[in-house]
Amino acid sequence: MSRLSCTSPLSFISGLSWHDPAPILRAGSLGILGASPKSPWVPILTEQITAAGFAGPLYLINPAHRKIGERPCYPSVQICPSLPEHLLVLLLAEAALSSLADAAALRSEEHTS
Repeated sequence: MSRLSCTSPLSFISGLSWHDPAPILRAGSLGILGASPKSPWVPILTEQITAAGFAGPLYLINPAHRKIGERPCYPSVQICPSLPEHLLVLLLAEAALSSLADAAALRSEEHTS
């Protein structure tokens, strides 16, 4: 399995290794569930994903924020302009489960309509 090496700005995390990011980069759209202006991961992910060649829509999702930096932030997956193909989850397990169930239901509806 290929690895993406740990480089700045991620170099402060020793021993971090990434699995092959190709499936994320090939997605038509991405959502970052639980995006927050306080999280160091949001700017790292948005910058790194874009720098790696992702050109599709990237939705920040968190009901507590309307904007993070210059990007709009959507209150839920349902409100995004389109349903993200992949979700990057920055939530605790309890919150992640219900949000992922909602997203899965939307994906199911999309395929049956």
